[in-house]
Amino acid sequence: MSAATNPLLTPADVNAKSASIVGKPLDRVDGRLKVTGAAHYSADIPVSDLAYGVIFDSAIAKGRILTIDTSLAEASPGVLGVITHLNAPKLNPVNMFPRGPFGESLVPLQQDTIYYAGQHLGIVIAETFEQATYAASLGS
Repeated sequence: MSAATNPLLTPADVNAKSASIVGKPLDRVDGRLKVTGAAHYSADIPVSDLAYGVIFDSAIAKGRILTIDTSLAEASPGVLGVITHLNAPKLNPVNMFPRGPFGESLVPLQQDTIYYAGQHLGIVIAETFEQATYAASLGS
């Protein structure tokens, strides 16, 4: 609760409380591990048969996809597949939020209509992130 909403708490009280906390030393039990490189992170765990996906987007603001040629991306080294609205699994729309400017109501990769620039058109799946990134760039 701020000083503006609590008449018993003045700005001076807020400043005094902040001054008693800010700048005080904090015991970081993991600090030594992090600065010496000995800390373990989830990205350090080896995972076999891992694949990487890179999304490619629309460069236009409005339109319809008449054809989409993914043959160059599919023929690129390491590419396992390319998913677009043509071969994506059909998903049911979920109306968790009201329609309007604050919530996205479009389900990705389900239709051939482009509603805005940057709309996801597909995803390239490859053996490495670099292969997926390169293949996704071939269509733009």
